[in-house]
Amino acid sequence: CPIDTAKSNARELQSTGRQLLKQKKKFAAIKCLKSAVRKEHAFLDAQLDLATAFTQAGLYHESSVHYRAAAEIKADKGTLNNLAVSLLSSGQEKEAIEVYGRLIRQDPDDASAYFNLVIAFWIACIVTFCDHLPSTMPPNC
Repeated sequence: CPIDTAKSNARELQSTGRQLLKQKKKFAAIKCLKSAVRKEHAFLDAQLDLATAFTQAGLYHESSVHYRAAAEIKADKGTLNNLAVSLLSSGQEKEAIEVYGRLIRQDPDDASAYFNLVIAFWIACIVTFCDHLPSTMPPNC
């Protein structure tokens, strides 16, 4: 992080982290945003930006941790959907299915939540099926 994390407040750190994300400097952004979240855990924008930075870095488990923290602050449709996607991407199919169920309970008319739930079930079935195949199967399954 290019600014002094000890002397900067959470908002300055979040703003710098967001600028670094726009410049595609995701690991420097992660450092700033982690500092922002440490200083103010309930800072929604910092949690969301940190989750985004982890997603851009391909670190989906870490991303899901911060989307979950953001959802505890404000459980809106976008945050919950991003949480479910990061859970699916990190191999946590059961948890993703639970989040899609939560989305459907929030808005029973949300067709995309139903669609995403079906996709999550499909992925979970494939993973379960592949886990039970003989070890002679190709390694990409």
